[in-house]
Amino acid sequence: METVIWWQALVLGVVQGLTEFLPVSSSGHLAVLEALFGIHSGALALVMLVHAGTLLAVAIVFRVQVWELVKGTFMIPGALARKWAEWPVPARHAMLAILATIPGAVAGVLLKKSIESSFSDLSQIGWQFVVTGLLLLATRWVAPGEKDITPVSALLIGVAQAVAIVPAISRSGATIATALYLGVERRRAGEFSFLISVPIILGAVLLEVPELTGSHFQGQGGPLLLAFASAFVVGWVSLLWLIRVIRHGHFHRFAPYCFLAGIVAIYLARRGG
Repeated sequence: METVIWWQALVLGVVQGLTEFLPVSSSGHLAVLEALFGIHSGALALVMLVHAGTLLAVAIVFRVQVWELVKGTFMIPGALARKWAEWPVPARHAMLAILATIPGAVAGVLLKKSIESSFSDLSQIGWQFVVTGLLLLATRWVAPGEKDITPVSALLIGVAQAVAIVPAISRSGATIATALYLGVERRRAGEFSFLISVPIILGAVLLEVPELTGSHFQGQGGPLLLAFASAFVVGWVSLLWLIRVIRHGHFHRFAPYCFLAGIVAIYLARRGG
């Protein structure tokens, strides 16, 4: 049986809340912490639990937009016979979210075992942090865009989200950076990135429910609840702050931190080896 101590659960939840929306890869940070804490079996399930906490934060902060996506999904069948420009706005937004979710959903199902094993490879995680830093740094030279999301750009952003399924490629970093590269308006880029996290994280969480209720974490309800709650509260505050950062075009300022995190992870990997 895997044992998660109360203070470990709190640290994991707080770190998840701080790093889920900031473009510094929450999964990469959690993988490093799990290595330090000695949590191995059921690691992906624990990661998905704290992701569920930040997922709740997204659902509350963007409750109007999430509800629009739900309504729009039911409008899609009736809109299919029309030209794209004639679709109701909720249906268009829902279809864009679906298109952006498909690549990540496919990758998550097909690569689940590989992803879980990658959480124990700190060297890989370190280099992934570096890649995230480069993605963010490159946005420094991207001119502010004015475009909205299109079906093509939604798919491309979805591919970026699929790539970010590995631990230390930041999901928000990859998707927002891709949207900015494509000329999408900053506010819309951030909003779309956070909204498309809802179905992808929800699906991943549901896949891990058997693991969380199984023998790995038997009798660990208290610490697990603390991890979830702390991720939710801290994630809510972090999300509100990052929305302002994106609007002011300061996304690239997170790059040095990612480079530093990569160096630390690579150092820990070599020390452990």
